[in-house]
Amino acid sequence: MSDENVENHTLVLLREIRDRLDRVEKTQDQHSQTLADHGVLLDALVKAVTAIDANQQKQTEILKEHSKKLDGLTDLGRNHGARLNAIDGRLGLIEGRVGLVPV
Repeated sequence: MSDENVENHTLVLLREIRDRLDRVEKTQDQHSQTLADHGVLLDALVKAVTAIDANQQKQTEILKEHSKKLDGLTDLGRNHGARLNAIDGRLGLIEGRVGLVPV
């Protein structure tokens, strides 16, 4: 081969290498930008999850307080339920004696 052919071949290879390097750099830039975008999204997600967790903890405390209050009301409800059952039974007896309801 002549020196000119070797130089031309070398120049062609160097151009190909440069083109490949340019493509690799572009791809790396794109990946870097994507990675930066994902980092921003991840930060936003972490903040949102932290806010949700704080709200859930507040709600849990509120529910605990309400359940304590409801425990007291449940006893009252049972007492009222028992009284209503007794009243209903007495009404049934009265209606049966008066003849309003067949026994």
